[in-house]
Amino acid sequence: MPLLDAYRLWLARQPDPFGPAGDPESLAPEGLPSLDGLSAHLAGRRGPRVVLSLFSGHDAAVAIVVDGDVRLNLELERFTRVKHDYGYREDFLRHCLERAGLGLDDVGVVCLNQGLADAAKSRPGTVNNPCPVPMTGGRQCVPFLARLQDHPIPALAVNHHVAHAASAFYTSPFARAAILTLDGGGDQYAGTIGLGVGVGSRMGMLLNDLPYSNLAHWWQKTCQHNWRIPPMHEHDSGFSAGKIMALAAYGRPDPALIHHLTARMGYNWQVCADIAGVERVIDPSLGFNNGEDLSDTRSRRSQDAARALQEVTNTEVSRLFHYLHDLIGFDDLCYAGGLALNCVATEHALGPSPFRDVHVPPCPNDAGIALGMALYAWNQLFPEEGRRAGYFSPYTGPVHAPEALSAAVAQALGHGAGIAAAPVSGGD
Repeated sequence: MPLLDAYRLWLARQPDPFGPAGDPESLAPEGLPSLDGLSAHLAGRRGPRVVLSLFSGHDAAVAIVVDGDVRLNLELERFTRVKHDYGYREDFLRHCLERAGLGLDDVGVVCLNQGLADAAKSRPGTVNNPCPVPMTGGRQCVPFLARLQDHPIPALAVNHHVAHAASAFYTSPFARAAILTLDGGGDQYAGTIGLGVGVGSRMGMLLNDLPYSNLAHWWQKTCQHNWRIPPMHEHDSGFSAGKIMALAAYGRPDPALIHHLTARMGYNWQVCADIAGVERVIDPSLGFNNGEDLSDTRSRRSQDAARALQEVTNTEVSRLFHYLHDLIGFDDLCYAGGLALNCVATEHALGPSPFRDVHVPPCPNDAGIALGMALYAWNQLFPEEGRRAGYFSPYTGPVHAPEALSAAVAQALGHGAGIAAAPVSGGD
């Protein structure tokens, strides 16, 4: 019997992948579906075992893992030159496969995530995903059969927070670690906090809903409604947060502003807002004084407000570090999600925390989702092979020849092709 037919028979015995998403409490290691059919399918293939991962949300990317090693992880923005670009593009996929020296026939399994359901509405002609993808809800992953450029390929839909967690744990040097994800969203559940544990090749999420402030949403919405920084595109979810983090360095400590934020960041209200829908979350009342205009970043008020937001963030992240250490008991921490880009809060929280060390991947935001899905799939499907040891290099994009760099600089400067190229040694 052909391998793909055998996989179809195995898949038919699994729960309906497009059915109800399930209870969020199933997002636990013991809730992982059996992947023996998918493992057998990959093990029976000739040649290298290839995992292709596609993420089409903002910061879209493609990742390719071959026999456990990351061969490529490339963001769409490097291809289109549109910052934080989104959507699925067939030409970008072809470009990535060619860079990796592979074709679709070489792919044994493809990983996908729901991404942005309304991408096509935002930008006519944009495709969210190359085929229908199950919503994971509270499940870690959902096996299904995908169709990619008319190729039927076994597939896994991987939970958003699980992908963030995997991008941190499987790129870390730790044999075992506690895992924390802080992100603005997930896959159809209210929680924006993920707690997990990783040991060897295995990892799983333990909880996804906690009585802590929804920090990622606050950074996103205060940037939009208080500092009024215009979005880069239709699916810009707060990429200006780094500017406000830098602005905080100019502010003075203001206990009244800190108290104001702490009181208004009540977790219960935000859960109701999340469940009710995006319209409630974006309400201008979320933030400082019903959408107070803080766009003049030279003003003392704007700087002090940024300082207050940063200090509240420092406190909340520190609380979470302590809570997670008490819960798991491991000495090392893997940390990802959009809020992990806030290096100020991470440093502030790590100092007094019981953790010995913390690992944040090079792409902790959604640019690491494709990478996390691919590494998660490989380690769940082939745990007996163990994780790849050694330093994880983030330089998995194309390496350009000196002549190409010279020509690009010359074109940008309008000087023709006569500029001498400086020596180049590896890198992206």
